[in-house]
Amino acid sequence: MKKYFLGIDCGTTMLKVNLYDEKGIAVMRKQIKNPVITEGRKIEIDMEKLWDNVSYLIREIIKDSKLNPSNIVSIGVCAQGEGLWALDKDLKPVRNAILWNDSRAHTMVDSLHSDRDLIKQIKNITGSFIFGGGTNLLLKYIKENEREVYDNIEHIFFCKDFIRFKLTGEIFTDYSDMSTSIIDLNTKEISNEMLKLLDIEQMKEKFAPMKKSYELGGKITKEAARLTGLKENTPVAIGMLDVISSLSGVGAVNDGDALVIIGTTISCGVVRQDLKDFSANPGYEIHFLDDKFLEVMSTMSGAANLEWAIDTFYSNERREYKDEIYSFLETEIKDIAPGAEGIIFHPYISESGERMPFSNKNARAQFMGLSINKGRKYMLKAVYEGVALAIRDCLDSVFKGDYEYDKDSIIYLTGGGSQSEIWAQIIADATGRSVKVLEGGDFTCRGAAMLSTMTNEADFSKLLNIYENYKVKWEFIPDYENFEIYQDLYYIYKKTRMTNDNLWHDLKLVRDKSKRKRKNI
Repeated sequence: MKKYFLGIDCGTTMLKVNLYDEKGIAVMRKQIKNPVITEGRKIEIDMEKLWDNVSYLIREIIKDSKLNPSNIVSIGVCAQGEGLWALDKDLKPVRNAILWNDSRAHTMVDSLHSDRDLIKQIKNITGSFIFGGGTNLLLKYIKENEREVYDNIEHIFFCKDFIRFKLTGEIFTDYSDMSTSIIDLNTKEISNEMLKLLDIEQMKEKFAPMKKSYELGGKITKEAARLTGLKENTPVAIGMLDVISSLSGVGAVNDGDALVIIGTTISCGVVRQDLKDFSANPGYEIHFLDDKFLEVMSTMSGAANLEWAIDTFYSNERREYKDEIYSFLETEIKDIAPGAEGIIFHPYISESGERMPFSNKNARAQFMGLSINKGRKYMLKAVYEGVALAIRDCLDSVFKGDYEYDKDSIIYLTGGGSQSEIWAQIIADATGRSVKVLEGGDFTCRGAAMLSTMTNEADFSKLLNIYENYKVKWEFIPDYENFEIYQDLYYIYKKTRMTNDNLWHDLKLVRDKSKRKRKNI
């Protein structure tokens, strides 16, 4: 009997359900938009409607693949993290789930951040700063603003746990999801101190029991089988946070392996072994392998910088070339030498400034080094390079100055930006690390499906054999001469952004005056 594995990935906007064979190759993909409800600063999701979408996609996979459900031997789940996902004593949602990017609690965040000692204490415990969509902060917010809901909470877990609960009837969570804001990373237990600091210690007993991501999380119930078409008693893995699932999806398991996702933002994570200090700037998540962590940073803007450059400098070409615009852009910059002949771009294009590897809500993008004979091609090349240098900046923060050319270290590059060969080579040259782009896509979904192969026995060698089957689409080796140019450029890049830290605040004051003047004209 040929074996297949089902992967479920509930992202912030899209829900994906994919079917994989034993080599990790997707044989069928289905996706649908999540039923996200947005109202001002509030971003929620109807949990039961989400489940309806999950069961619908699974039915469609089984119907269109014409597979006997018995051929699907295990199921893996992963999803967005944080937010507030809770059930009452009757195992019903206490309210719509609040998502991680919700910002209704922004004033509470500002108030807490004014207490530097408290913020430092929590950072040292959880490895993460307090933010508006964090589970710990939202519990405090609900306590103070929706007390009836707070008092009715009986079970707290995360998005992927709700999906697995609907499949199996079992209530669990895993260490990766809990590692963002709830547990002490040194003990891997729920932090009494953190809960007390936020005055939510009565919630400790409400959190679902923790298991490892690859352990058995339950089996398909009779009701779930009826709704999805899956075979009753099919095992479902505990699952994990989506960024951790991506590590499984690309095979990033070695100390120092980096995963860079270039989407609208940049998510940059490095696999680290046996960490003891969680006070540094990055955030930390627990890896699906027991002795490892992911040291992770997510910038505010990644490919958004390129989209801005296209709209600003190449809007006519976008209309002319349409989907081929990115190929056209690569021909524009292919003959421009590394360093764009002395032009630097800082890629802080978001209206919200930057959050990592430094935090400044007033930070803004800028070009430096322009001259009359350097036009849009050079500026475009600088944009590509600016994003690459932002990745280098993140890696530099992780390795804390102990950074050198190391072509044997791997960056697994995913996301929309990974489809550009020129960009991938620039990233390799700027970071001094080899860049791998794998065949396929939906790596979070694949990671969840492949990790589910371990539900019956924790055989890591079997999982590593699967990773060996992952096919490399492109591999880019860093050119040492180019790396040396980027070393010099990076020194100026970083020194300039550090110098600008206070100037961005002054610029905001001017910006505010200008806006007021505009309204009066």
